[in-house]
Amino acid sequence: MALPPFDRMPSRVVPTLKTLASAVVSLALFVGFGNKWYYQLTLEPGYLELPFWHRFMYLQLAGGIARTKYYVAWKLAESACILAGVGWNGYDRKTGKPRWDRVQNIAIRGFELAENPKMMIDSWNKNTGAWLRNCVYLRITPPGAKSTTWAAIATYITSAFWHGFWPGYYLTFLTGSIINVVGRELRRNLRPLFVSPSKLSNLKPIYDVLAWALTIAVINYTVGPFMLQTLDKSLTMMKRNYFIGHVGLFVIMVGFKVLGWGKLTRKVGAAVGADFGAKRKAMNGDVVSEAVEVTAPILATDAGVKEE
Repeated sequence: MALPPFDRMPSRVVPTLKTLASAVVSLALFVGFGNKWYYQLTLEPGYLELPFWHRFMYLQLAGGIARTKYYVAWKLAESACILAGVGWNGYDRKTGKPRWDRVQNIAIRGFELAENPKMMIDSWNKNTGAWLRNCVYLRITPPGAKSTTWAAIATYITSAFWHGFWPGYYLTFLTGSIINVVGRELRRNLRPLFVSPSKLSNLKPIYDVLAWALTIAVINYTVGPFMLQTLDKSLTMMKRNYFIGHVGLFVIMVGFKVLGWGKLTRKVGAAVGADFGAKRKAMNGDVVSEAVEVTAPILATDAGVKEE
């Protein structure tokens, strides 16, 4: 006799086939375009001859295709686990629908449509992220304490070390820690301007689209060194794109930390009736949940950790 919750397990056929189909589609994309859009091409002389906008758009295509090979591996493994019953995770308390995400490592839609780094990281390599959170981050920043930039950096470095010793890994993960901090600043200072009760809340769809475009663009740029691995290749790729990702992150950091852009957004918020309350659910409820990572294992800090 099966033990709970496996005694109430519905048919595994449909969820298995759906997950397997996502792996097949990802494989088709990688086989079809993997030799056309890939990061190594950014090192070729012909790449430098392209106009800048073309070079940067190529990074977006290369990043999207590079992820598909990870999707294939994760979704194949997940479909096997669902078929074996290991992926069964009971019923959703709100919808009553069966859940098959017990061993899910990647939520493809959640990652590709993420509007900020936190949402993106919550969808990528989820089980490794839980390990990093519990074994690294929360040992540095225990529940109830304020989150710190150094705790995030330490977790990123641990993740890079877990991958190996290629310099590109460390470039990617250290940049990821900066993305984490910048994403937090933008979310704190800009998002309240576009959610109720702000008078600009009707512009939230535009804000969401722009936030998604910025998030996916900087991630695809940042992941380049991870894929290229060596220091010289990584720096060549970034140099040929004018270090645009790092320059943008630096400008935003200086703007909010030094030039007082946060005060300006508060003034605008006061004029449009925005609520900058620290625990507003409209800000994704992420006051106690910050993310870390980019194209590999990550961290997503747990509840009970307060932001600075």
